[in-house]
Amino acid sequence: MTLLRDFRFTPASRGHRRTGLLGWLAFRIGADWRIDSVAVRRTRAGLIRLSFPSRVDGAGREHPFVLPACGRVWRELERAILAELDAEVAS
Repeated sequence: MTLLRDFRFTPASRGHRRTGLLGWLAFRIGADWRIDSVAVRRTRAGLIRLSFPSRVDGAGREHPFVLPACGRVWRELERAILAELDAEVAS
C-alpha cells in the first residue's frame, strides 16, 4: 500500500507491554486522511494485531471511528504498517 506515509510509532510503557500492548500508531493514507491512536498488540499466540480507536455506546457495543472496509484491505494495511514498524525498530 504505497499511500501509507508519515508513520509514527509511540512505544507503550513497560507495564503495558507486559499486557501485550506494544504501542500506538499514527499515519496518513494519501494526502487527505490522518489516522491516529491505532493500538499495536501482541496476542497470546505471539501475533501482532492492530486495534483501531472506537467509542462504546450505552449498550456496551463498540463502534470504530475508522476501519478498513474488508479483510483484504485490513491485511494490506496491517502488512504495510508492520513493515514500517520493522523498519523503524531496525534503524
